Amino acid sequence: MASGYAPESAEGRELTVGNLQPQLTRLIGREAALRELSALLWHTRLLTLCGPGGAGKTRLAVAVAEAVQADFIGGAWWVDLSATMDPELVGPAVVRAVLPGEQASEVPSVTIARHLADTSLLVLDNCEQVIEGCAEFVRALLARNPATRVIATSRAPLGVPGEQVWRIQGLAVTGLASAPPAGSDAGEEGSAELFVERVREVASSFDPEGPGCREAIARICSQLDGLPLALELAAARVPLLGVEQVAERLEHGHEFLRHSSRTVPERQRTLAQTVEWSHRLLEPVEQTLFRRLAVFRGSFSLAAAERVCSDESLSDVDVLDALGALVHQSLVQVLEDQANPRYRLPSTLRSYAAAKLADSGEADATHRRHAETFTELAEQAEITRAGVEQIRWLERFEVEHDNFREALDWLAQSAPANAARLASLLWPFWYQHGYYREARTRFDRVLALESELAEPELTETLIRAGEVAFLQCEYDLAIDRLDRVLALTGDTTQMPTRALVLQRLGSIAREQGHYDQAKDFHEQSLALWEALQDAHGVACARNYLGFVAWLRGDCAAAELLCALALQEFRRSGSLENVAGTLINLGAAALYSGNNDRATTRLEEALGTSRRLGFPEGIAWSSHELAIVARRERRSESESARMLRDDARSPPSRPECQTAPVALTA
Repeated sequence: MASGYAPESAEGRELTVGNLQPQLTRLIGREAALRELSALLWHTRLLTLCGPGGAGKTRLAVAVAEAVQADFIGGAWWVDLSATMDPELVGPAVVRAVLPGEQASEVPSVTIARHLADTSLLVLDNCEQVIEGCAEFVRALLARNPATRVIATSRAPLGVPGEQVWRIQGLAVTGLASAPPAGSDAGEEGSAELFVERVREVASSFDPEGPGCREAIARICSQLDGLPLALELAAARVPLLGVEQVAERLEHGHEFLRHSSRTVPERQRTLAQTVEWSHRLLEPVEQTLFRRLAVFRGSFSLAAAERVCSDESLSDVDVLDALGALVHQSLVQVLEDQANPRYRLPSTLRSYAAAKLADSGEADATHRRHAETFTELAEQAEITRAGVEQIRWLERFEVEHDNFREALDWLAQSAPANAARLASLLWPFWYQHGYYREARTRFDRVLALESELAEPELTETLIRAGEVAFLQCEYDLAIDRLDRVLALTGDTTQMPTRALVLQRLGSIAREQGHYDQAKDFHEQSLALWEALQDAHGVACARNYLGFVAWLRGDCAAAELLCALALQEFRRSGSLENVAGTLINLGAAALYSGNNDRATTRLEEALGTSRRLGFPEGIAWSSHELAIVARRERRSESESARMLRDDARSPPSRPECQTAPVALTA
């Protein structure tokens, strides 16, 4: 940027002083940040904008400087340090930018302090590679000139006393904004708006309302974490590939994102070059942790990072220190949670780290530790899942779901039997939180590798795959898979498996309206559970028999059977089964004409289901409560509200009969 003064106004007075140049593009998605930073600048003498490469630190710093420039008598001065590699040369670089052609005959900070005698703003851009030199220069300058304020952009804070650090991440990943009502606040624009504007710069006829366009743009913004540079690189490819092909290619990597503009710095021509710029600044131990963190999908905890990333070459303490350094360098994000902080590697950085991990020869060992860690977590949940602990485990599994997916993907290719084991352990979570489609995909993928499974893993997978097919109302497929299990389990030592399969076949017969056959299956199952002296299995069989009973109109039998089952479920803390049994008892009371008792039971079932995040329980208890309201001739709005609550639950079985499942034993 050229140094000098701005031209005079019509009145002959100087408008601004400094060397800022007008920006050729408008600022998008940072309006609130611009307002806050402009105000914050008056409460600190050093404001550092930190963020990963391509986050838009430079553009935002320019915007802040432009917004406040008129308030600085001594002007706003811009210094680009991206080409400065020696910390000792920071001062001379500042002198050249602010006083071109002048040879500093004294310490640079003294020269600049004298020149910026009035209230002045100095912007130091791209400080990360010479951060020690920047810190030393800024400390000396601020000590000599109390009237000067500094904005710095860097991957990491400068560490100067009094520094105010502002972390910048990607733009909001939202859909294209619709026109706001007249007189309202238009709100923050986000990544979609930036992407569309950049596409229109290279393809003026681009229509974001075209078929499938909004969905593709949303995918692109999500895949790129709203990172401005990445969005601009993707936008530049749209004239050649089209927006949908860009979204599809991003599923497989970011290598095709390149910038052809001659004005773009070399380090920002590709995403890989941008990340490489940061990667080179890391210590070897930090580089090791950075690439190993690529095995995490979504967020991760410190404990998981220590377990997965440490080995004989990298200790737990090394992981702790290196993770702190990566956060400091804006390569790892800290998610907002004071009690249980979690960390995240943005997808654009994760792609680069994964390539480094593959090149290092450490990929298999790191993925193996990752899969073992999350399989152990699932096993621990299986042992302790009951009562309040059940709710906590379900919440934790939701948080770790992406990591379970990553482990399953790797195990499906390297150890199918272990993939089968992990998928079965995850089934209660998938069922209770309504992930039927995902469960179906996972179990089908394992069954495609059936020849590599031992009989125990095959049997377990067939049962789970049969259950999912049943829940998706594919009864013939469900029966086929469960019948295969019966053929494999004639041995008396496999009575628990046979009892479970008979329960599932009874549920299928019930949903098909074959109530006599359903009753027969459940009675066979009950006999096996009683022979095994399995209290939980007995309770499940009684609950299923009670279910069939009220469907057949025998509400007295349903009351007796389900009441016995409820006692055991309350004792063991099996909250999902408590909810399912209360729904059966509520239905029995409803169809016996006792609306008050039905309401009490169904409301408890609804409350328990909501605590569990259990969509089946929420849907069916809301459905039955709506029937109660209709029978009591309450307002149509109340009944309709309950039915809407039913409809909002995940449509796991849209074409099945309207009866609760209470499936998992």
